Amino acid sequence: MSGVNSTTNELLVGVTKPQQNRSIKTFSKIKAAALTLMSDPMTMDFRLTDVSRLAKVSIGSIYARVDGKADLVRLVQHEELLELESDLRNVAERATIATALEDAVQTLTTGYLELTMRRAPLLKYVIRAAQSDVLMSERGQRSLALVQRLFVDALRSATDRAGLHPTVEELEWCYYLTDSTIAHQIRFPTPGSVAESTDAAFGKIADRLSDTIRAYLLR
Repeated sequence: MSGVNSTTNELLVGVTKPQQNRSIKTFSKIKAAALTLMSDPMTMDFRLTDVSRLAKVSIGSIYARVDGKADLVRLVQHEELLELESDLRNVAERATIATALEDAVQTLTTGYLELTMRRAPLLKYVIRAAQSDVLMSERGQRSLALVQRLFVDALRSATDRAGLHPTVEELEWCYYLTDSTIAHQIRFPTPGSVAESTDAAFGKIADRLSDTIRAYLLR
């Protein structure tokens, strides 16, 4: 646990958290503005002046809380990943208690796709930014390791109840298939894809992924 804390502290070293209510509200506006810019599919890059204008706060208020843009981006990444990890943990817990293998697999694939694709523009920005930011890259890798473990553990519980005994490698392959589907949609969204949040397209991809994983486990 201490290793995780020290790594998180290193990630947020350039952030000064506010203590007073007024400062907390101002910082919330700053983070919300940065999140909006990072989540805009048309945004390739932005400056702190853009955050200042969108949040309707002075540039001095921003520099009172972060040393620079990179620190603000890392903070937003960290907080959004914490929320995503919590949501995916809830999905894994629901899959763990599902009575049928089909329900467990459907819960996992649909939940992972839905929750991740809801943040697709943000994740695309983060992936691109992490290519030149070691701390962001490391934070992303920790998140990936966690959500993979949650997925694999939940799937293991479901297969045990179904009387199946896949290997760890086989369970991980099911996760890799899910993760690859998500990654492809984030990087290369196609007309009618999950990235566009169309119900029909989303359901088709989730159902096909679920059917593929279930067939693989039952082969």
